[in-house]
Amino acid sequence: SILYSQEFLPISELFFLQLIGDFLKVVSYISVYILISKAMTKLCIGAEVLQASILVLLSAILIPAYELKGAVYAYASTYFLYAIISLSGLYIYAKKSGGAK
Repeated sequence: SILYSQEFLPISELFFLQLIGDFLKVVSYISVYILISKAMTKLCIGAEVLQASILVLLSAILIPAYELKGAVYAYASTYFLYAIISLSGLYIYAKKSGGAK
């Protein structure tokens, strides 16, 4: 409360969801970079387009319903789905290449 006024406090409840979204974004990007290094660039570009589309769609749905919270919900939900997609792609690649048993 030293750095922020009392008017900032209602927004502070959104930080946890933002942090979850950021963590999932990092997890997703690490797995995508691994796939890019394995020459699966088309798959990664497709996943990026899908991720951006999901973010736009969820934002369009959630922001009118929840206002500012809707943007954070859309962000965290997008990267939750993107983490599942990217980790699934990494698992499928590992399974095909004989890395996962």
